[in-house]
Amino acid sequence: ERLDEHRSVWRVPLWSGRLPATFLGRSVQYLEWLLRLLLRYRRENIEAFHAHSLVALPLGAIFKSLKGCKLIYDTHELATETQTGPLQRRTYKILESLFIHRADVVITVNDSIADWYRNAYGLKNVFVIRNVPFRPEEEVLGSRVLRDTFRVGDDEVLFINQGFLEKGRGVEII
Repeated sequence: ERLDEHRSVWRVPLWSGRLPATFLGRSVQYLEWLLRLLLRYRRENIEAFHAHSLVALPLGAIFKSLKGCKLIYDTHELATETQTGPLQRRTYKILESLFIHRADVVITVNDSIADWYRNAYGLKNVFVIRNVPFRPEEEVLGSRVLRDTFRVGDDEVLFINQGFLEKGRGVEII
């Protein structure tokens, strides 16, 4: 799909997409996805590969080996710690431990996660890129839209959570 003159999207067709959403079915889909991407881009000049999640990290490591490109691993969250099933969590831990050291740069969303990656894998190339807009300290936003819309009084706490409400994401602390 051509988005504009500089960008296009290739939605990878998977014959295995009809398989059941079991661990085995998802594993076959993943392997097919890897193979199709490797075949599709084998002749392309790739200077950098941005692995936007753990599932893309092995592919990025393969491209780095084949093409000599830079590899950026964008962890977002602790992918190995946020999986619900023990088999999936173990698989993710194995994948990450096998490939994370191939990354030229590892980026994540906050300091505590960055520290976790530094300590867990002995990494020095971990950087934080926050997923919030920069706002100078002295800038005060005076909008009452949320308070007025949801009838929250000035003496009440207005709390906004923009993530999942589930165990292991700090909700218990909040």
